[in-house]
Amino acid sequence: MLGTFQTDPVCQGCHADFGLKSGQSDAEKDRAMLQFLLSQDGWIYPGDPEAGLLHTRLNGRGAENMMPPAGRELLKDPAYRQLLAAIDRFIGTIVPGDRLRVRGGRVDRKIYDRNHKECGAVPAGTIVVALARQAPEKPQFSRIYRPADLYLNGECSDDGGYYIEGENLVPL
Repeated sequence: MLGTFQTDPVCQGCHADFGLKSGQSDAEKDRAMLQFLLSQDGWIYPGDPEAGLLHTRLNGRGAENMMPPAGRELLKDPAYRQLLAAIDRFIGTIVPGDRLRVRGGRVDRKIYDRNHKECGAVPAGTIVVALARQAPEKPQFSRIYRPADLYLNGECSDDGGYYIEGENLVPL
């Protein structure tokens, strides 16, 4: 999947060759490439392709410079647009789960850890990935993956997971 970027000199020229080494298998290259992308703060939010800076920069949206520098011309190429759609599909499925929207209404919806300690609040309308729509360990709550980390109050850790009341999630 990531092989296109691995061999593209336009991408490698600015991104330190993504940590790739000669002699790696395709699977090892994919692993190294994905590790590089995930380590870039804010570039990819697994399960929500449009939220990351990678999507913004590759599609020429926002105030940041477009990637690659000749991206505006590339956007005219149907094959390149297909590649961007494939990247979005890939990022959208990195974390298995259901993409849902936080129910509108109040400005925010509280998120909790497994022991019901309040961890923060997610704004209404935010897209999250529900790893378990009905978490067996916490009845009436959904376990969510993303973007809980963006809205934490600093008192919770990732190891126990994050939960939101199931009634606060609606289909996209």
